Amino acid sequence: MTVKVGIIGMGFMGRMHLSAYRKLPGVEVVAFADTDASKRAGTAGGAGNLGDTDFQTDVASFQQIYDCGFALVDDPDIDLVDICVPTCDHKDLFLAAVAARKHVLSEKPMAVDPDDVKAMVAAGKKAKTVVMIAHCIRFWPAYVLLKECVDTQRYGACKSLILRRQGSKGLWSPWYFEAAVSGGALYDLHVHDTDYVNFLFGKPRAVSSVGSRGGTTDEGVDHVVTHYYFPKRTVEAVTAIGAWHQHKTWPFYMGYTAVFERATLDFDINRPQPVMLYTDEAATAIDVAPTDGWFEEIKYMVQCVTQGEPPALNTIASARVTMKIVQAEERSIRSGKVEKVK
Repeated sequence: MTVKVGIIGMGFMGRMHLSAYRKLPGVEVVAFADTDASKRAGTAGGAGNLGDTDFQTDVASFQQIYDCGFALVDDPDIDLVDICVPTCDHKDLFLAAVAARKHVLSEKPMAVDPDDVKAMVAAGKKAKTVVMIAHCIRFWPAYVLLKECVDTQRYGACKSLILRRQGSKGLWSPWYFEAAVSGGALYDLHVHDTDYVNFLFGKPRAVSSVGSRGGTTDEGVDHVVTHYYFPKRTVEAVTAIGAWHQHKTWPFYMGYTAVFERATLDFDINRPQPVMLYTDEAATAIDVAPTDGWFEEIKYMVQCVTQGEPPALNTIASARVTMKIVQAEERSIRSGKVEKVK
């Protein structure tokens, strides 16, 4: 069985997804759609927060190129629709692809508008096909390691966790600067760590967040610090910091510090040895697989499609919980109070 893929949106993330699909056997990206003529011509390059500079698309390798995502959805030759468009456009394309009985991978966040989230969740739960939101950190090797350590208690119970994700205000596409479109750093960047907290520990009882608005987007939350409240038997302290208002020469950063009863596990993507384990006796470099979360999530998605199995590692119901947490964070920033996750 060859899984035939169509990608909607050939910006940074669409090109990263394309690169991943082309490394997998039994997969063929047969079409893409983009409203930008330069992308349809294969002349647009660009970069995101991790690489892709000067990547260009070989347009001759596709069977079809569309200027409209809905036309791609209607293509009967496509099995899997991969949605990599601005966040405000996720819902309509997602609903159309589910209605067309396609398998669907849609970029995060699910949506900024709560009503859009509800509509996507309802459609995703009813879908008879494989449907997944692309929360790639669940598949990133350093974070896969941390999940394993938490679940197995290899170093004892996890006592505390700090997650950090920071980018510069030099974003790579104009739509990110409009909070109504991207949701600002809270929804587009910080959501990675909020989702990972959900993946590790489940839904927190409440959150307490502070945030700085504007500076990069017009009015979005471009810096956020959140404390997630769990029963102490689950974890005693969890904090995540997300920002993209650093100045343009700032290098993208993501990492974590997890304190267990017998060791501290630390990840810094910019360090020569990114993953380190610290005990009272020694500091040890830990090797993880030389891959990334984009490739691993797409490999997993294709595996689910070929095996006809729902994506247990990243369900629509779990993605809905992530959006509930982010919405609570936004309420907390506005109110200045601890907010329950409803």
